[in-house]
Amino acid sequence: MNETLIKKSPATKSSEIRLGAKEWVQLPELNLTLRAKVDTGAKTSSLHAINLHTFEQDQQLWVEFDTWVAPDEELIHLRLPVITQRHVRSSNGVLQERLVIETWLVIGPLQQKVQLTLADRSRMKYSMLLGRSAMRHPVIVEPSRSYIQSAPIHSSSDHPSIASSQHTSVP
Repeated sequence: MNETLIKKSPATKSSEIRLGAKEWVQLPELNLTLRAKVDTGAKTSSLHAINLHTFEQDQQLWVEFDTWVAPDEELIHLRLPVITQRHVRSSNGVLQERLVIETWLVIGPLQQKVQLTLADRSRMKYSMLLGRSAMRHPVIVEPSRSYIQSAPIHSSSDHPSIASSQHTSVP
């Protein structure tokens, strides 16, 4: 899982990527573009998931779940293999066992495989939390800034991958 690619542009130094406290991230394998809270205090990254159902397929554990880009958006149904299960201490201090999936993450020039725990983030402002384990490449987080790598997208119609009416699951 140590796959990281950096698309170099004239403004990109190969030694660092700058992120704000909030960033738009893409999960291209899941056909999702969503806002994420960048949290260096969190070790793991988390994706909003409700209606979780696990099942076995080809001798591997899989999960079906619903997620959304934003609370006011339509639910998106996904089906993915489970990489592992991990104990994670939630923001309110409760230890939870969570399912973990793996997918590609794109933030500006950074492209890498990441592991995401699945959790109900309905009460949270952001459907994704980007923890420090997803920041293997040298990253500088500027907490006073937001959307350094991309301009904010205000609605699903502003972005083609969100606006598509067909959200397919990964086979």
